Amino acid sequence: MDCRGRDCRAHARAARGTAIAILTDKEFIKAGVQALNPLVPVIDMRVFGADEEHTARAFASDLPLRKPAQKGKGLYIMEESDDQVLGFVLDGYMDDDEMEVISHEVLRRIEQGGEFRALARIVSFRGFDPGILTDGSFFKMKFGAIKDMKKYAIVTDEKWLKPLLGFGSMVSGIEIKLFALAEEQAAWAWVRS
Repeated sequence: MDCRGRDCRAHARAARGTAIAILTDKEFIKAGVQALNPLVPVIDMRVFGADEEHTARAFASDLPLRKPAQKGKGLYIMEESDDQVLGFVLDGYMDDDEMEVISHEVLRRIEQGGEFRALARIVSFRGFDPGILTDGSFFKMKFGAIKDMKKYAIVTDEKWLKPLLGFGSMVSGIEIKLFALAEEQAAWAWVRS
């Protein structure tokens, strides 16, 4: 990501996982990346000086930008979803088309007004299409959900997510609770309560 002034560009790849090169001379961004990197081990973020664009591009593009071989079903809405709770599954790689379906459904609920709840079953996370980060509806969905979502149950055995939940709840005000995959029925009961 090139953060000279207000112009930011991301240089990213999504093959072995996701790598993001950030071009900046701003110390607060460097510190933020250093703090965030250990919390999100599936994304390799590195900061390069504003004059190191060639090195940053080489890092972010050392593998061709492509969708990895599908392992899992991707991102999709669960049949158990209803008007009260939006349930979705992430199993593998998340592409921009799949994220658009989820974003559309969240935005629809936001536009209807009132609070809603969500349950995410994260079976595995194998990276995402970096184009998601440039999609306006993705950020509109995220910021809208912060205002209108009341409860968020996350059902997963992925241990790296746990440190992010406390921070996410503190920043957003959403009541977030983590459940193991074997506890999905309890998660549904909690999110509906």
